[in-house]
Amino acid sequence: ERTYGPDVVELAALAGLRMDPWQGDVLDDFCAVSVDDPRRWNALECVEIVPRQNGKGGTLEAYVLGCLFLFDDELVMYSAHRFATAREMFLRIKELITGCDEFRRRVRRVSEAHGKEGIELLDGRRLLFYARSDKGARGFSGNKNILDEAFLLDAAMMAAIMPTMSAIPNPQIVYASSAGWEISEQLGKLRHRALTAICAQSRGAGLDAQGIAERLGLAVDVVDRYLSRPAGAGDGLAFLEWSCPDNLVRTKQAMAGPALVAQANPAYGIRVSAEFVAAELRTMGPVEFARERFGVSDYPPDAEDEGGWEVISEADWRKQAVEGEAPRPGGEGARRPVFSIDMTPDRSMAAIVAVFRDENGAL
Repeated sequence: ERTYGPDVVELAALAGLRMDPWQGDVLDDFCAVSVDDPRRWNALECVEIVPRQNGKGGTLEAYVLGCLFLFDDELVMYSAHRFATAREMFLRIKELITGCDEFRRRVRRVSEAHGKEGIELLDGRRLLFYARSDKGARGFSGNKNILDEAFLLDAAMMAAIMPTMSAIPNPQIVYASSAGWEISEQLGKLRHRALTAICAQSRGAGLDAQGIAERLGLAVDVVDRYLSRPAGAGDGLAFLEWSCPDNLVRTKQAMAGPALVAQANPAYGIRVSAEFVAAELRTMGPVEFARERFGVSDYPPDAEDEGGWEVISEADWRKQAVEGEAPRPGGEGARRPVFSIDMTPDRSMAAIVAVFRDENGAL
């Protein structure tokens, strides 16, 4: 009912930064305030997932300007997985601020030292840029944390970032990314939360699981799992994703339609040209093209799905368990064992598995 999004768009225009209508929509949701308390943000966590080169960075630039010159946040922290990305954002923000008289006269200093890039205003408010790690955010309590390249966020990094904001009266975290990968731990969690909330809302609007599955491009059993979860998964979350349905057939022939490109790319015809998309389709493999241009990817399974069981279900695994005394591998009629090891990206859990055939040749 109340948002500062239009004010941020107008503020960015002072620096010559013009927002597309879809970018304005993102800022409307990110900068919405609570109906119950207009002094608080409507969402603690804000997510923007959009294929590359559509203008995600421009949205973040406008948001940063709003944090500094409209919302009066004491400390704004921008991070990216790679230092080069953080450095590039710093240079763009610096150019926007120093190129605008109204902004420039409020700046005390600009630090360009390697690893210490930042901007400080006359009233002491600061904007800092850094490359992310599981230790990079410790010790800083930012009012706003902007996490670019969020597809590479893991649990250890979030454990470093989230507690720093616990004592901030009105904090906000912004995640920005292109489509995730199989290793996109935090982005996958946020997406599962959003889909749980969307499925619940759709059921409240009268759709059954089949109808929801058709609408969202999900398998019916996936929708059933989301519908079985407690309400409130989407509380405090503003989630915006541009993509094609998850069940999109990932072949070059199936992905050649311009309507699909337009669905997943809000800047199609503005920054993203039909000619270049066609060149991408010719050059990239279908899986890579689906992820980078259509936003269709394989995210990590939700931790609530079978308690974290991924490729093999717990039931199928336990069917193969040998009860009691197991035949020793290497004996007559048995083959040598095969060992496999796997570990989570944050190294919190590992598994070692041995598989062999018994004297009857059974696994």
